[in-house]
Amino acid sequence: MAKAKAKNNSSSGLPVNSSAKALASAETSAKIGAKRKKNNQAKARLKKRLPSAAAAQVIKFKDSDADGLLDAEEKILGTDPKKSDSDRDGLSDGAEVKIYGTDPLNSDTDGDGLKDGEEIKRGLNPKGHGLLKDLFIPGRHNNFKPRALHPKRIAFYSLSAVLFKVILAVSVMALPIEAWLTPDLLVEQSKKIISLTNTIRTNLNLAPLSESPLLDQAAFNKAQDMLFNQYFSHNGPDGKSLADWLKTIKYDFLTAGENLAMGFTSPEEVVNAWTRSQTHYKNLIDRDFNEIGVGIVSGRYGLAQTTLVAQYFGAALSQPAAAIKPAQASAPASAASNSRFAGDRINKISEPVRPKNLAIAVTDSPGQEVKFEPDPAPLIAGIFIPQIASAAEPLIDLFKSKLYVDQPKGQSQKVVRAEVYLSSAAAKARVDFNNYFIDLKPAAGEAAGGSAALAAGLWTGQTIIFEENREQIFNPVVLPILTVEDRLGNKTAADLDWNNIQPADTSLLKQYYFIKQHQAPYIRPLFNLTSIFYKVILAIALIALALNILIEIKKQSPRIILSTLGLIALLVVLIII
Repeated sequence: MAKAKAKNNSSSGLPVNSSAKALASAETSAKIGAKRKKNNQAKARLKKRLPSAAAAQVIKFKDSDADGLLDAEEKILGTDPKKSDSDRDGLSDGAEVKIYGTDPLNSDTDGDGLKDGEEIKRGLNPKGHGLLKDLFIPGRHNNFKPRALHPKRIAFYSLSAVLFKVILAVSVMALPIEAWLTPDLLVEQSKKIISLTNTIRTNLNLAPLSESPLLDQAAFNKAQDMLFNQYFSHNGPDGKSLADWLKTIKYDFLTAGENLAMGFTSPEEVVNAWTRSQTHYKNLIDRDFNEIGVGIVSGRYGLAQTTLVAQYFGAALSQPAAAIKPAQASAPASAASNSRFAGDRINKISEPVRPKNLAIAVTDSPGQEVKFEPDPAPLIAGIFIPQIASAAEPLIDLFKSKLYVDQPKGQSQKVVRAEVYLSSAAAKARVDFNNYFIDLKPAAGEAAGGSAALAAGLWTGQTIIFEENREQIFNPVVLPILTVEDRLGNKTAADLDWNNIQPADTSLLKQYYFIKQHQAPYIRPLFNLTSIFYKVILAIALIALALNILIEIKKQSPRIILSTLGLIALLVVLIII
């Protein structure tokens, strides 16, 4: 076989060894070609998957979650490159790293209980300076502006303080007058009026008056009757007078007097109104009186909530008084005499023409007068202690004489009109109330009743009260004084009744001041709470302003300083009011 192969090979004309090598080389070339082809195919496939140089650059700076940090950076930091806020604190990872310097993997970097994002919203430093330092200490962490004193915060504090006061005032004023004018408060006001009266007397070297429980009761009964029956006069609709009220409580007196007032006001204003009235002031300083009593009630009079005050004066008898008999008539007092009529309905004074030396006018009852003659010892300059005598018929018909208050339709002002009936001896007449006066003239013509009115002794006059002066005139209300002068210069003074008086509605501000000054037990906690609130805020504002100025004295914000000073001033005002 070997020989045959050899023969065959030999017959081909090629050497045996050369043929084998050629075959091996062909096989190797085929393998190499296949491998190259495979490699080329793999390179082609790889080339398709590999980006261009520009694409490689994009991959290098890729930010998948658009949080400001590259994916490569996030891998280094340990944050999630596919989430913009890895720690879910409200700040993006990029903002935490590049802007605020906080930990992007910790939602509360400074561990103060507030997430970093929440601290940024509140203007706090999330890196751990602390709430108090951010609020009160100026520095780089808050741009040298304490957060507590930012103008917007100051405006918020101011509005809150004012709103707090408004809520308090509205809550208090919503209560009815009876809720805060408690019986205890009314008794306190009564004693204050007595104290003020005695102060006036002491300043004039007059003996102070002793408070009498009987006179207190009589005065209270009178005030309550005026409120219940809706009248304001010395005599009630049933004809009850001062003497009747004293008789009811069994107060036997030698002499007595009565002052009345109406209106929501303080004791000081009531007494001041009486001192401006001739007859009321004379009662205040009368040396014959040695006892006093005051009664106050509150409630609705007409359309207004108000208070009614009755002040009673007296000199009690040491033993039961004998019945008073009408005195015998005598000639009218001359201009040289200084006499006085005691009582509550007709207050008649005859005196020399010197207004400052008028004596007190008091009467017992209509148709009966008690006259006092001068004692040798002077009371004060120009005034003498009188003794009982009689007098002729009065110059004034007080039952028919009235003072009317009218409001023309469509007008805001009021017209005060006087209609007074005088005897033929009258030469001049004038009505005074508060700081207003009306000069009276005899009525004549059709408007005043013509000759019939003139024959009846009707005198009239009027004045206008503008709306802005209404509270000044009608709060408190006291009885007007009618002064009549005859041709010889003798003067007669009397309290004149209001016919349809309506007390002025007291302003809410005035009512608030009254309630604040005279706090009922259940209202006092409200005022105490607001006072404490304002004082705490004021203390904090003062401390914050001092720290702001002293710690960084070279870096100040005028706006912050001025706004804080404004808040301090507002708080001081709110504490006062």
